[in-house]
Amino acid sequence: MLSPRRMILRRDRGEAIPIGWAQDGNGQPTTDAATGLEGSLLPAGGRKGANIALLVEVLAAALTGSALSTEASAFGNEEGGPPHVGQFLIAIDPDHFAAGHFSEAMDNLVASHDAAGVRLPGHFGRKQPVCVDADLWKKAVLLSKSKNRQKPG
Repeated sequence: MLSPRRMILRRDRGEAIPIGWAQDGNGQPTTDAATGLEGSLLPAGGRKGANIALLVEVLAAALTGSALSTEASAFGNEEGGPPHVGQFLIAIDPDHFAAGHFSEAMDNLVASHDAAGVRLPGHFGRKQPVCVDADLWKKAVLLSKSKNRQKPG
């Protein structure tokens, strides 16, 4: 999905946006960034991109009880109050599934995308470790082992 930050930058510079980035409040295509921020940003990638966006909205809005994108107020102005959007976070232990193979597999995947000229989100050509506070990590591990957690079913 297109970044609202890029839209805000274009709006502030008075620059046009390409058709296909956004639509106005009536669902019509627009090249005006301000109008697009008042309407909605369009998902990238055609049907596949739209379905990924749908999955994210199901997890981050419908599942959390937050406002759907069609109900949330705009991020681009102060009208309508807070947008009441949700967040969905998931933590996965790759060693549980990949038994030590995950890091190598990711390095190979990144290398193949780099070779194809595809820039991955957050990837700037160097490895950047993720630092997690030790107390937070201990709490997450403790919660993951809790016998009181709900089991799917």
